Amino acid sequence: MTKHIKSSISKKILTITLSSLIFVQIFATIISSSYIVKNTRQNMEQEALLKVDGLSTSIRNEITYRDNIIRSIKASIENSSQNNSLTRKEILDLLMLNMSAYKKLYAVDFKEIPHGLPNLKDGESNLGTNLHGIFLPYLVRKSNDHIELYTPAEHYGDVYNNIINTGKSSGLEPYIDIETKIPMVSPTYPITINGKRVAAVGVDIPLDWISELLKKAKITENSSVSLLSDKKLWIYNRRNTSNLEAYNDPHSSLIDRSIQTHTFSIDYAYNDGNNIRIASPVKLDGFDQVWTIIVNIPNKDLNYPIYKNIAKIIIPGIILIILSTLLIFKILKNSLKEPLDHILDSVSTLEKGDYTRITADLNRTDEIGAISRGLENFRTSLLQAEKNNTLQVLEREQAAQERKRVSQQKEREEIERLNVSEAIRKGLSALAEGNMAYRIADEFPEHFAVMKTDFNAACTQLQKTIAAVQSGVVAIGAGAKQITTSSSDMARRTEQQAANIEESSVALNRVVDMVRESSNNAAQAACVTDAARKRAEASREIVQSAVNAMGEIEARFVEINQVIGLIDDIAFQTNLLALNAGIEAARAGEAGRGFSVVATEIRNLALRSTEGARNVKSLVSNSANFVTDGVNLVDRTGDALGAIFQQMNDIDHLVSSIAQAANAQSITLEEINSAVQEMTTTTQQNAALVEENTMAISSLNQEAVGLGEQTSFFRVRPHTERHKSSAHKTAHEDCIIW
Repeated sequence: MTKHIKSSISKKILTITLSSLIFVQIFATIISSSYIVKNTRQNMEQEALLKVDGLSTSIRNEITYRDNIIRSIKASIENSSQNNSLTRKEILDLLMLNMSAYKKLYAVDFKEIPHGLPNLKDGESNLGTNLHGIFLPYLVRKSNDHIELYTPAEHYGDVYNNIINTGKSSGLEPYIDIETKIPMVSPTYPITINGKRVAAVGVDIPLDWISELLKKAKITENSSVSLLSDKKLWIYNRRNTSNLEAYNDPHSSLIDRSIQTHTFSIDYAYNDGNNIRIASPVKLDGFDQVWTIIVNIPNKDLNYPIYKNIAKIIIPGIILIILSTLLIFKILKNSLKEPLDHILDSVSTLEKGDYTRITADLNRTDEIGAISRGLENFRTSLLQAEKNNTLQVLEREQAAQERKRVSQQKEREEIERLNVSEAIRKGLSALAEGNMAYRIADEFPEHFAVMKTDFNAACTQLQKTIAAVQSGVVAIGAGAKQITTSSSDMARRTEQQAANIEESSVALNRVVDMVRESSNNAAQAACVTDAARKRAEASREIVQSAVNAMGEIEARFVEINQVIGLIDDIAFQTNLLALNAGIEAARAGEAGRGFSVVATEIRNLALRSTEGARNVKSLVSNSANFVTDGVNLVDRTGDALGAIFQQMNDIDHLVSSIAQAANAQSITLEEINSAVQEMTTTTQQNAALVEENTMAISSLNQEAVGLGEQTSFFRVRPHTERHKSSAHKTAHEDCIIW
């Protein structure tokens, strides 16, 4: 059999194993390389981002540090000037003190809004004040660290105008200083005293330190770092220039958008994929200016660590594959080839029909041992199959004899089943003819005996039921006749009662009509009485109003008497004055003669006023007496009307009570009348029900007769007893039919 084998299984296993190892190694290398590339690149990018963020933080902190100086100057001036206690000289000294203390400041600038500060006092120094009286000190640090004071003749600069107009801080847009040629920023703040903007103060901060900071920054080995202003001007770029050139790079639209929107972004395809460009915003606290750090990283700086790490994985993998190949070849040669040859020999022996040779390598615990044991089991099965052929011939003969015996047994059981079916058919036929006394007397085989017992028991129970139905039909007929008689009597009495109730209802209706009419008359009387009471009440109110009016008139007469008394007093005083005037005119002689005539006329008028007042007072007194008499008469009239009103009120209450009682009687009688009518209706319904019951009982009697005729078909007694019961049945027929 081995001559047909062209390639051994050991060679195939070795080939497959080596191929699998190489494939696994290549796949693991690819996965690991991908993971290494991703992680290494991410780590380097993350490290670069952290360094960029550190640069951003350093720039922001330096700008904030210098900006805090001008903030402190602003706060010192505002706090000290709240009580108008800070002079121009003190402001200048404060500016000079900060310039001396902070060496990183290039200049400090103070610009007064015209007439924002108080005017110069007598004897006050005019340092920093121009010819127009405006305080404009400008302190500049020279190269020898000497501080000089300049006083501009006029205001200048858009930054100043923007701060004065808006009240917001500004000045972080870089510019080139004319004298030093260095980029600078000038953060400037408005000064507000007592809610009014009076000046602006700012500092000039050189940005040459940013160039040194970005030159020393090492994001990667060959990277470059640049800085853009908010208006896209180069504060510092990779060409080591800082002349605030305009930014213009057509190779990276993503970075352009990041600069415009002040957001962080990374362009992985910059310069045709040879570089990575990072844009990181630098947000300056307190200002609306945002600078941007631009970082260019060559891809070779990121790829070198990746290649280095991949080489560390591939070389050990190749060595491992070679060693694994040698080891597997030796193992397969020693442990697989010889056992397989033994198995092939055993298969060849079985192929020749020799089932007595035991298979080798049965005690091995590997797959070869399992195959050997399986082959041995197969050999044992073939040997056992050969022995079983003889036994199968004997078993087939015994099976034929058993089938013959079973066939004979089935024929006997079929005959017994037919006999049982015939006996049950006869019993069912007797029941169909109405013979309830029929019973099966034949003997059934043992396994059919229960059918005989159940059939006879069912017939016995059915016989009892039919007999009970026949007896019940007779009883129902007798009871129906008695109920019919009683129902006829009840119908007669119910009709008589309905007639009596109807007559009572007619009489009660007449009483209800009379009571209703009395109630209506009482209600009308109550309405008339109530109207009279209301008119009396209105008259009483009118009289009360007249009494009140008379009282007012009496009070006015008293006031008139007081006024007349006042007029009398005035006339008396006027008379005295006229008399004194006449005396003084007489003393004056000829010069007072005209005045004497006037005094005489005034005295005459005063006498006439006194006489008229007395006459009016007399008339008023007489009228007051008449009014008093009228008040007394009106009071008496009001008392009389009050008594009449009280009597009318009592009459109204009595009539209302009568009307309410009559109304209540009318309602009660109507309820009684309704109850009587309901009794009449109920009685008539009862009479109709009695008639319906009579008809139903008659129908029930007819049904009982029909049921008796149908049950008479069944014979519930043996044939000898049937003739005895027929006479008894005839005797009861009169009770069923009427």
